[in-house]
This record gives sequence, structure tokens and C-alpha cells, in this order.
Amino acid sequence: MFERLLVTIYKKSNQAAPSHFISLNKNPKTQKEITSWHKKEIFLNRVWYFVKLKVRYVIDKYLRRRLIRQFQTKPLLPVASWKNHLERLQPILDLLRFSINADDVIERSEDILKHRFSLLGRIYGNYELKDSKPSEYVPIPWHCDPRTDHVWAKDMWYRHSRKDVPNGTDIKIPWELSRCQHFTLLGEAYRLTRDERYAIEFREQIVDWIENNPVRRGPNWAVTMEVGIRIANWIVALLYFVKSRELNDVCFAALLKAASKHGQHIMANLENISLITSNHYMGNIAGLYMLSVLCPVLKESKDWRAFAKKELEKEIFRQTFEDGWDFESSTAYHRLATEMFLYPLLLAEYVGEPFSDDYAERLKRMIEVLGECAKPDGAIPQIGDNDNGRFLVFRSDRDAEDLQIDYLLETAQRSPRIAPKIHGVGSVFYEEAGRYLLRSPRIYLMVASGPKGQAGLGGHAHNDVLSFELNVDGEDIIVDPGTYCYTGDPKCRNRFRSVLSHNTLCWEGLEPCSLEKGLFMLPEEGLLSVEKCNVGTAEDVFSAVYEYSDRSHYREIHLRKAEEEIEIRDSCSHEGALLSFVCSPGIEPVIENGGFRAGKAGFSFDAARAIEIEPSQYSPAYGKLECNKVVRVYLSDKVCVCKIKLSPQ
Repeated sequence: MFERLLVTIYKKSNQAAPSHFISLNKNPKTQKEITSWHKKEIFLNRVWYFVKLKVRYVIDKYLRRRLIRQFQTKPLLPVASWKNHLERLQPILDLLRFSINADDVIERSEDILKHRFSLLGRIYGNYELKDSKPSEYVPIPWHCDPRTDHVWAKDMWYRHSRKDVPNGTDIKIPWELSRCQHFTLLGEAYRLTRDERYAIEFREQIVDWIENNPVRRGPNWAVTMEVGIRIANWIVALLYFVKSRELNDVCFAALLKAASKHGQHIMANLENISLITSNHYMGNIAGLYMLSVLCPVLKESKDWRAFAKKELEKEIFRQTFEDGWDFESSTAYHRLATEMFLYPLLLAEYVGEPFSDDYAERLKRMIEVLGECAKPDGAIPQIGDNDNGRFLVFRSDRDAEDLQIDYLLETAQRSPRIAPKIHGVGSVFYEEAGRYLLRSPRIYLMVASGPKGQAGLGGHAHNDVLSFELNVDGEDIIVDPGTYCYTGDPKCRNRFRSVLSHNTLCWEGLEPCSLEKGLFMLPEEGLLSVEKCNVGTAEDVFSAVYEYSDRSHYREIHLRKAEEEIEIRDSCSHEGALLSFVCSPGIEPVIENGGFRAGKAGFSFDAARAIEIEPSQYSPAYGKLECNKVVRVYLSDKVCVCKIKLSPQ
């Protein structure tokens, strides 16, 4: 009797929560606040999820082998029809791919054959290949952080994998490797050369991963977003190799079975039971949608497709503002979110099941804000967290860690409904998201002055209100410091989130919002009021006041177009304030004439008590550090005017 009850609950645990539990998310509006009613609904969802979790744990630990035989059969997998379906869909790669440099693709693919992977700012791998024969496949350590040599047990229950992790160990490294985003690189090399070595490597890595990552065991099942991203990359990459002689029916059957397990795991562990839904939930449903369309032969695919499409239609409005910006207060996460909404739309249009016009219009805005706010070199500025996150990586001839968005602009042009219109000149203000771009022919100045994001939770925000980035003649002068790490080094994480690491006014030892509430919590504790954001013929003006801890900071910025000059007026409520200017690596600031010069920009101040240049660190991408300089300007008064003049071209 008890075992039959467990079986019933186990079956339900591989389904989404019933509709009377999931009654939230019905109104597709941006998540801006968390109501008491919303908290009650979330509580019911969490209770249901943890009941399922407890049952699943008991079964996995004690009864798995005996019970699975009772309610799981081994049906013949429809491999032949699936292969035919994939062959018919293979042309969709032309919609998804980006123009590439063939030589770079081949070179990078050879690294993958040698098991050398670029992960989170470093090169890892070459695992014991020196002692192996060229024809031998050497297994990849899928559960290892090579920096600390920590290895997660592959039989550990997935919900326990983030417990008792040694200091300095970063679980994102095995996660990133197991996303298998390098599979599209192998696919591109195969497409260019028809060299079966790439197909063999793809096959062997898939088999290796499946054998060493049993379902709900080890770190690579711990976060459902990772499961969604991984299966999307597996099946999309398979399109490259579908006609290879090295992939037989046994391989296709193993892949199809693994795809089924991934889909079931996603549905049983949806990341929609927190106070908000975020990029994690998007990763769940985007991956599930790609899986269901590319694997229609699975019995659950029809239901999965309907569910995922409905949720994507909903989440694009819940997780973005009307101006097009993502609600998490991070430019890098905006790019990730754009990918997770874009690729399902392209796939849906190809199979004749397009998303709604409203969905397409909001996605178009998401792409347009990226294009408008890109710097002259095509990269977006760093605001908020940056963990190099990507959904599918088709620009395989360069690092996926840069902040370029050219591939998104080109790919979006392939769908008339979302083809962006980018002006690329003049100043642009996005008041709802708090992004203010002042721009002239020589000057690019982006001001961060918006909400903390995630309905006030601030999970990916920094203490950067009224900070800015400055680019002159295509060269970065003043930059955001970046992110560098998450849980691997909490002190470093907080240092990069600190107000002292950003280009604004502060008082030493005083954070506008506490950094002590969690590495992914930065609730807004101050009050921001934007007073002016005007675009004029002669000058553009932005001004705002930020009040926190019984103090206030007023900043007013003028961009004088004819003079190509910037004036920043700061006034504050208390004495003892300082201004910080984080210089881009390669820019060597020099103190001169009561101010300093950095590259082509000269900074002068009318109330500087002292100016100091300090060594610092800048993170262009997650896991990467570069040496740079930061200029500290200690104020002698409560009001200071900074003028920034440019050297002649």
C-alpha cells in the first residue's frame, strides 16, 4: 500500500504543479513589487514542491530499483521517425547561425578534441590526453573545479550538491562545462569539413556525460536552468550531425531517452516557486520549448510545447519593462534573456506555430535597446552582474565571454516581425529601466540610475546608482568594474558590488544598500528621484537625487554637443565625500592642474581637497581579472563641479 502511494506521488512529481496551485503569473505585467497575496500563492507552490521532493528523495535513496520496475516500461523508441524529423528541420540552422571565420572555428574545434575548454575566463582541460592514444576517448571530469581540485560525488543527490562546498570552489565551472555550448562549435567544424572526428567527439561526449551524470545525481542536475540550457544545446547541435555515419540508432536512442529525462526533470523542478520568476525560469521554459519542438516523438512533447509556449508568452512581459529592458538591472542578463526569447521564436516561426505579435513586438524592443546602447565597438556596457551567461552560442569563432551583440542584431533580421531599427546617434533615455545614454559624435556616456531590479530584491544589481561609463572616440575611459565571481569568493563578490567600486559619490564605509543580506540580495534601501532628462539642440541634461541613510547625493550631467564637453555637478548633504573614477585597463591616469587626465579626457574639479591614484582590478568577464587604476577625488566642500574636456582628434 505504501509503495503504491509512493508510486502515485512519484508519477505526479514529474509533472508541473496543478493549476489550482499555480494561480500566479496570470497578469502579464512587469514584476515590480511583491504583494502579500503573491507570497501566499508562492507558499502553496513551495509546499507542493517540497512534498514531491521528499517523496522523490526517499524513492531515489531507498526504493528506486524496485519501484521503477513497477511503473516504468521500456517502450521502443521511435528513432527512425525522430531522425527524419531532424533532417527536415536541419535547414533551421541557417536561421540560427551567425557568419563566422572558418579558420578560427577549426582552430577552436581542435582544442575541443583535446578537451581544452574556455570556461568562465580560463582555459581548463587537456585531461590526461598526453598518455592516451589518438584514437582513444578520455573521459571528461564533469564534476570538478580544477582551480581547487574539488570533485563533487556523481552519486550525490542533486539537491545536496551545493552543501559543504570548500571555500574558493565555484560550482559554476562544472555547470558551465555541462551546458555543452561547445557542441555547436564541433557542429560548425563538421559542417565546414565533413570530418567525422567531430561527429565522433560529439557522440563520445554525449555518452560520457550520460554515463557519469545519472538523473537527479551530482551537481549538474542541481539547477533546472542548467538542465534546460544543456538539452537545448544537445538537440540543436545534433542537427549538424544528424546525417553522420558515426551516429547510429543506438546513439539516437540514448539521446532521445536522455532528452525525455531532461524534460521530465524540468517539469518536476520548475524554478517558479520563488517570490519572483527570473532568467532561471526562462532557462527552464526556453529549453523545454526547444526540446519539445525538436523531439515531437516523445509522448509528453505536445503538452510540454503548449506549456512552455504559454509561459514564454507570459514571462516576456513579466520580466521586461515596456521600454524593452530586462527587469533584473543587468545589461549582461538582458542579453541572456533576449537569447532565451529569440531562439524559441525563430524555431516556432519555422515550424509554422508563431508566437503572438505582442510577444514579437516586445522582443523587438529588447533587441533594439541593445543596439541603441552598444558602444562604438559593438559591445554593451557592464551594468550590474555579468556571468558570461548565454543560451545558444553560434558565434563560435571567438570567445563567448565578450559583450558583443552583433550576432543578435544579425539573427533578428531574419524575422521581419522582430527586425530591429537602430538609430545609433543622439542621446536616448529609458526612464522605466533607469538607463540614460548621453551621446555625441565623440562621446558615449551611459548613466545607471534605475531600480535595483527583480521587483526590488536586487539579486543581480550593484550599488551603482548615478554611476556612469565613458567612452571617447571608441575608447573606454571610465568603466564599470564588472563582477568577477559569485559564490566562490564572497568577499570579492561584495567588493565588486560596493559603491566604492563604481563611478559615483560616496562616503567611505557607507553602502547605500547593505551587502550583508546575501550574495544575491541587494534590496533598495534608498530613494531615487530623477528630476531632469532632456535632449536639446545644444545640450542634453540629466539630473537625479539619491537619498539613503539620512544622506543625499544630487548629480547633474550636461553634455554640451558643440564643445564636446561634459559637466558633472555633484552636491551632497554631508562633508567627507569622495568621487571615484574607475579607469579602463590600458588607461594610465595622470594627476595635473588640480585634476587628472585619462586618455583623451581631461578632468578638472573646483572642490578637490586631494586626488589619489590607486591600483585596482577590473573584470571584463566572469572569472577574469585585469589590473587597472582608480582615481579617488576627496572633496573639500559639499558641492563639486567636474568638467571633462577632450583632446583634439
